[in-house]
Amino acid sequence: MDGNVDPRLRTTNGLEYDRQRTESFELVLDEVLTQCDLAGPAACAFSGDAKAKFTELRETAEREGTLRFPALSPDWRMTFEAFTNFMSRALYNQTVDLPTVAILLQSAHDALHPSGTQARTAATPAITLPANAFDPVVDALPDSPYTGDDSYAAVNCADKPFLHWPGLVPPIADAWDRAMPTFGRGLAWGDPGVCVQWPFAARWADRYTGPWNRRTPNPVLLVNNTHDPATRYTFAQRMSTQLGNARLVTVEAIGHTILGRSDCADRIATDYLINLAVPAKGTVCQPDEQAFPAP
Repeated sequence: MDGNVDPRLRTTNGLEYDRQRTESFELVLDEVLTQCDLAGPAACAFSGDAKAKFTELRETAEREGTLRFPALSPDWRMTFEAFTNFMSRALYNQTVDLPTVAILLQSAHDALHPSGTQARTAATPAITLPANAFDPVVDALPDSPYTGDDSYAAVNCADKPFLHWPGLVPPIADAWDRAMPTFGRGLAWGDPGVCVQWPFAARWADRYTGPWNRRTPNPVLLVNNTHDPATRYTFAQRMSTQLGNARLVTVEAIGHTILGRSDCADRIATDYLINLAVPAKGTVCQPDEQAFPAP
C-alpha cells in the first residue's frame, strides 16, 4: 500500500483526521520552502528567506484578492483560491515541477518588489501552465475516465464520520485558517463541509471499523513518503503499528505516493509482489529525482 491512512482515526473521527491531513499540507509546504533555501538560487529561484517571502505572497493574495505572476504567459493574476489550489497541486502530484513553481513564486515576489537585487526572474522565459493547474486536488492518473467530485465524496463520506452540523463549518474554517493559513480554510470546506450534507442518512453506518490487527500470513508492505501532504508519514507509522503484521518502507520524498518515481521503492514492491520478499526493518529509499536538483 503506497500512501497510507490512520485506520482507527479515519473511521472514528473524520474531522480530526482531516485536520491532521490539512496540517500535513502546511508541513510539506514548510519543508519545500526549507529545501528551496538549502538548494540556493541556482536550483531554486525562490531561495533567500523563502518562508518569509511566501507569507508575504499569501497575505497579499488574501488581502488584495489577486496576485500577479509576470513569469506566466500571458502575464496575469491569480485569485487567492487559485493560488492555494495551485500550491496544493504542486505539493500533491507536482503537476508543475517544484523548480518551475519556484520561478513563478519569485516572479510574483519581483512584482511586489520591482527594484533591487530581488528581481531574479526578469530574463526568465515565459511559462505556460497546464489547464488543470488551478483545479482542486484530484488524482493525476485516475483509473477511470470519470473524475467527478461526487465519486470522491461517495468514498470519503462513507469512510469518515463527521458528527458536527453544517452550521459549524464556518467557525471550523475560521479556526483552521488561523492555525493553517495557506490551506486551512479551503480544506475545511472539503470533506468537513461536504460530508455533513452528503444525502444518505446512514452514509457511514456500515463502514469497516476494525479490528485492524488480524495477523496475515505475509507482512503487509507499506510504502510512504516522509513529506506526503495527503497521506502523512505519521499516518503510515500508525497504520504499521495497528496492523497485525506489517513492514513500512520510508521514502525521503515530497508528494503524494511514490511508486513509479523511486527505483528503490519500485524494486522492493516488485520483489514483494512476485516473490513475497520483505525488506529489512527501517528500510529507507530515495526518489529518482530530488525536489530541487542541482543544475
